[in-house]
Amino acid sequence: MDKYSVNSKSYRYKPVFVAFFLLIFSIVEINAPIIAYGSQILGFGLIILSAYMTHPKISISVFLFFFLILALMALLSIGQYSHLEYRQIFWLNTLRTLFWVGCAILMYDYISKKLNISSLKNILKIAIILSAFMVILQFISFYVLDLELDLSKLLGGTGVRSLYSGYSEISYRPTGLTSEPAIHSGIMFGLLTLYYILNKNIDWSVLLGIISILLTFSTLGVLLAFTYILITYTSSFSKFLLGIIILILLGFLFQDYLLQRIESFSSGNDGSNNVKLAILDYFLSNSNIFLTGLGFVGKDSNAPAFYEALYDMTYYFTPFIQYGIFIGSLVLLISLCLILHSSFSFKEKALISFALVKLSGPTFLFFNFFVMFLFVLHRNRRFNLS
Repeated sequence: MDKYSVNSKSYRYKPVFVAFFLLIFSIVEINAPIIAYGSQILGFGLIILSAYMTHPKISISVFLFFFLILALMALLSIGQYSHLEYRQIFWLNTLRTLFWVGCAILMYDYISKKLNISSLKNILKIAIILSAFMVILQFISFYVLDLELDLSKLLGGTGVRSLYSGYSEISYRPTGLTSEPAIHSGIMFGLLTLYYILNKNIDWSVLLGIISILLTFSTLGVLLAFTYILITYTSSFSKFLLGIIILILLGFLFQDYLLQRIESFSSGNDGSNNVKLAILDYFLSNSNIFLTGLGFVGKDSNAPAFYEALYDMTYYFTPFIQYGIFIGSLVLLISLCLILHSSFSFKEKALISFALVKLSGPTFLFFNFFVMFLFVLHRNRRFNLS
């Protein structure tokens, strides 16, 4: 029996199910009420209740960290609210974000002590396969059966952003368990990063995950897939050679698409990326926002269109938007120091750094649990080394 096992049979299996549903709920990003108020609120609440009913203990350090972080975030939000121009759903977004952050902190204490790390590897593998399978199923459904499989509409939501009118040969981009192709790419890259930390062997589930990223035809996703291959296929000459061959093939297959997206961006017709320039201008031109940030504000009916992309600016800029230039700089500096001084290898740190390009902050649900699982893996790595 290893150090993460417990004596009671009822305890032995529960952490696996807790971690499984925690991960699955965090990767489903669909714009439907049953998700927004079901799995993302009620689901996490039930998970925490289930976990702490069987293990009603929490360390003092985790409890103090939980209280301190949520208190600081709440106080900052109260201060920011007064100068916001569009604040109709500010508190709704803020309370939801605080809830997710709190869930991640509380579950760290439970999972780090109760879950066998080998079980976490299997859970991640299942999540990768499930998420990739949905993308592949949607791709085949549309291009072979001429049927759009929109999970959001099926669940009573407003529909996903899957249609694409830019590149003539691509009319549809699958979104998997999310509402946008780029969101799937970011989540899948995060899952592959966590899985690589536990399993350096590139198995078929990893290849399936990379294929799913490419099938979304997300520009960022394609670049992240290239990056993952470059980082992970360098442990031996044969893997390096295989990685180069794969990159050449991918470059050949996606060169027209990437060139078209670059042309659209340079001409100002790329709504997905050019809107980020509007956000940057908005941030720099308003002294209050520049100094104290926008907090966790969201797009309401009166806000400009670019408000939808406020927190899609990568983690290397989002802290400035959320907390202002001074606190944002401190948050980013602490984050980078934690990565650099973690127990992970150089390749693992590189993958984590690239994952944060798309996993942009706590308003992105999966971001919170991605960070939580990183702390679990870091603790386990240090524990085994000592």
